Amino acid sequence: MSKEPLVSMVCVCYNQSRYVTQALDSIAEQTYKSMQVIIIDNGSTDELRYIIQKWIKKNKDDRYEFYTFEKNVGVCKALNFALRKARGEFFGMMAADDVLIPCKTETLLEELKKRGEDVAIAYGDAVLIGDDGNYSDFLGNPVSRPITFLECANLSAEDLQSGEVFKALLENNFLHNLASLIRKNCIFEVGLYDEKLAYEDWDMNLRLARKYRVVYVPKVLAKYRRHSRSYSKDWGKNTKLSISTIRTFLKHYPCLKDIDAVIVRKVQGELAKLLKADIVRFLYGCLLVMYETGDIRFFSFIKDAIKRKISGKSAPYG
Repeated sequence: MSKEPLVSMVCVCYNQSRYVTQALDSIAEQTYKSMQVIIIDNGSTDELRYIIQKWIKKNKDDRYEFYTFEKNVGVCKALNFALRKARGEFFGMMAADDVLIPCKTETLLEELKKRGEDVAIAYGDAVLIGDDGNYSDFLGNPVSRPITFLECANLSAEDLQSGEVFKALLENNFLHNLASLIRKNCIFEVGLYDEKLAYEDWDMNLRLARKYRVVYVPKVLAKYRRHSRSYSKDWGKNTKLSISTIRTFLKHYPCLKDIDAVIVRKVQGELAKLLKADIVRFLYGCLLVMYETGDIRFFSFIKDAIKRKISGKSAPYG
């Protein structure tokens, strides 16, 4: 009888003491048991560390490994730390305020085991929940029926793809880490998470999808918590998100003609967001991208964005 492959599951935690017990319980309740569980306290200032220590003491199991950082190093750096600790052939991840459905790991692993090494990711869907654990929309507002992540991405069943999805993924980041499982060696092949980015998933998904194939599993495999607080007025957060998105797209430019058209449209869209907010945000974003990438081709994007603003033309969204 062959030995079951090891899955390394990482739970990155930051000031989520209200939810972390439920998250860890959902890992413990996974039907697939050959797992290494890496728990990271990413510099929390609440009681999260003590809650985790208490949970581990109660749930005595040598599968659990707990690491603490004195300050928040960002999610990408935390994931890279976990990847270097991971012994598993497959890699999954979640935040400490999310919940896994018991069959999540087993379901996605079975799909990956059926396929060759050219398939890097198996992914499903996640239902949205609010602060109280009940159904919510993407903004965390309560709703009467379940809404899924892929539904919020305005994707129909026909849109969801297996195989080569790089171009589709440029249009829409429909691969949610929470509902995905990845061959670990594929991550090392394309390079670890970019620690300069404000978020982790789109960049890694694009780099994997450019080299490998994916498989879609039409099942809800997790609960993705959306908090009711609004980020729309968070100048710093929104600026960093736009800058990270621009940097992510520029990594793949130039490529092929039809793909370049998508990248140009997406970059111009992000620049338009910055320019619409205020000129200070726009200039800050442009200067930071130029400084971090050193990519002089970005000047053409800046020039076009300014021309559109002056002429009153809308950005080429969608």
